[in-house]
Amino acid sequence: MIVSLLTVVGFVIGHLGFWCTVFNQIHATRCPRSARKGSELLTLANVMILGIMALYLWIMYPQWTMPQFYWTQGWSPPAAGAWRSTDVTLRLMAGYWHFCLLLSLFFGGRWVYWQVSRRRPGFVLEQSSEMFDFEDEEPELLQGLPTQLIHALLPGSQLLVLSVDSKTFAFPQLPVAFDGYRISQLSDLHFTGRIGPAYFQRVFEQCMAWQPDMIVITGDLLDKPKCLDWIEPLLGRLRAPDGVYFILGNHDRRIKDEVALRQRLERAGMVNSNGRYLSVERSSGERRARLWVAGNELPWYAGAEGLVSTGSLRQADTDDFFIALSHSPDQWPWAKQVGFDLMLAGHTHGGQVRLPVIGPILAPSRYGVRYASGEFDLGGLALQVSRGVSGAEPLRWNCPPELCQLTLRCG
Repeated sequence: MIVSLLTVVGFVIGHLGFWCTVFNQIHATRCPRSARKGSELLTLANVMILGIMALYLWIMYPQWTMPQFYWTQGWSPPAAGAWRSTDVTLRLMAGYWHFCLLLSLFFGGRWVYWQVSRRRPGFVLEQSSEMFDFEDEEPELLQGLPTQLIHALLPGSQLLVLSVDSKTFAFPQLPVAFDGYRISQLSDLHFTGRIGPAYFQRVFEQCMAWQPDMIVITGDLLDKPKCLDWIEPLLGRLRAPDGVYFILGNHDRRIKDEVALRQRLERAGMVNSNGRYLSVERSSGERRARLWVAGNELPWYAGAEGLVSTGSLRQADTDDFFIALSHSPDQWPWAKQVGFDLMLAGHTHGGQVRLPVIGPILAPSRYGVRYASGEFDLGGLALQVSRGVSGAEPLRWNCPPELCQLTLRCG
């Protein structure tokens, strides 16, 4: 009985892990929205149908689900004329069952490896979090009955909670003139109308109260054209001495007129950083110090593929530090190859739902949930992935929205 239950657990892990991987891989591409929605329905159908068929197999033919099935009878051909459609279906289902058992070993081993190998990167000096629950201040922040029901019926919903994460990163190559430099990272705002503008006002107030030197927004600002009028009153409030830089993400493609969207954001006082280097200069004695910012919106918008290596911008009489803004963490190999020191990304929302012990299971990345959120040392490239401020779907559980307040230190 224990072995039988273990095979069920193994099948569930492999079955869900396989289709979560399919989901993650599809959503990491530039495929049209209609194709992604179709893939979501197909994935959900496969999860349910194959799951029900597997449950039937386990109840009616438990011996076919045992690990020794193929050793004893799985490969033996049936007698002549004994083929039946039900036999074929059951054998295929048994094959899928054992395929999932093998996958469970892979997913389980990978999870153990990640847990054992995960350490705080050496460039992280300090980090702390402060939680704000805006629902206590504004009980009517959610718009629409479906969104309100999901939030009300989900115990522990964190849809209107904000985690202000303060992090201090140290880099030996950071110019002394930028020691103590403060950057606020906002990501994945997802203006949909489901969460009212008052919530984002509270988030931006927290951002501005910290008085950052620079503000960066790493994609997915708007989902709905009706929220275009939110740009000036909300995003127009963001100000920093060295500028507010933005890139677009995959959800911004839902606004058909890309040029008009970028122009409207620029009129609100923001700087479009996609596909170009922008620098902030400081003086330190006789030497100049420059902090460079460049945006990457691949694979959804072109531009970053034309950026030259950072080495071509360095000069003998300057000290330079390079920051890449990327919507997806999947672009980290590009950032490392070009020569960036730090990359700030979003897109994955931290998984939006993080299960106890297991963690996130869904993230729109070709790396799955490996870089769902947090800090990562990628051999010369520091990667910071934000959980985002909001999401297209009104769902947050054990994964609060994030405002990242980043302090750079030299050393």
